[in-house]
Amino acid sequence: MAMVEMPAQFCSPDLHDIHPDISNCTNYFWALLHQRTALLNANVVIEIVGMPGVSKSWSGLTITDWVNSWGYGHKLKPDDVEAQISFSNDDCANQMQSALDGQCFLDDERPRPSGLGADTAQEALENILDIVRKRRISVVLISPTPRELPFYTFQLTSLSVMYTNRLGIFKCMAGNKVYGLVQIPAPRSELIPPYERAKDVFTEKMMRHGGTSGVNLKRIVNQLWAHPKIQACRFKKKGILKATIAIDIPNLTLPTNVLPIVTDYIHDRFEMEELEAQLAEGDSPKRKRRKKKTR
Repeated sequence: MAMVEMPAQFCSPDLHDIHPDISNCTNYFWALLHQRTALLNANVVIEIVGMPGVSKSWSGLTITDWVNSWGYGHKLKPDDVEAQISFSNDDCANQMQSALDGQCFLDDERPRPSGLGADTAQEALENILDIVRKRRISVVLISPTPRELPFYTFQLTSLSVMYTNRLGIFKCMAGNKVYGLVQIPAPRSELIPPYERAKDVFTEKMMRHGGTSGVNLKRIVNQLWAHPKIQACRFKKKGILKATIAIDIPNLTLPTNVLPIVTDYIHDRFEMEELEAQLAEGDSPKRKRRKKKTR
């Protein structure tokens, strides 16, 4: 890739330990990615960190496109974009199940995990990265802040954008070592519309779910089931169970439309266990008798 001379102002305070004359490691960055994916039959895991609006996603799409061409044998087509971009751990894991050796995926910036789901979000991501390493699948992760995971080939921190040249400028690190600055061009123009459409769908989904994405209902129900306050609602009305989930369980944040689903599932599970216990004892299931109306 032909390098563009970077003005001195792009050497931000984050790079105080790098001399401006030796700070450009763009050729080294791309050469190493090519070597690992095309020649060494290995994968790459790259994290891109930075504030909104500094070309993280577009640069990640460019890396995904190039690594696909080296490791998988062809660049992304517009129809491939939606199937190789995810906005949650669950979507990313689903894509990995059908992935082929050498493919590269973009796991775009997702909402910060909160409530009950936050306990397992980090573990789920580490499991995904461990699996893709063994299957020679590459992943580009977009994050607002560093996640401090040990699997990265490189960690790129966004510094600025050169709009006239359509280049993102990033600080390149591996572990605790700073290599210098990397230039990443904007993706091919035909990949941008399908990416923006996929992001629009995700944004609309976020709005409908009250700001929460990737809610794993099965995981939430399993964790709630063992909670003593939930077990205390076993023989109480469904409304009391719903209020307990919404109010009395600390650190649990559920979208408005998810709360009734979780409540129904736990209440039905209570009734099913009670029915099974009655059948095991040889009793006929008890039916609620309707009271006769008196005039």
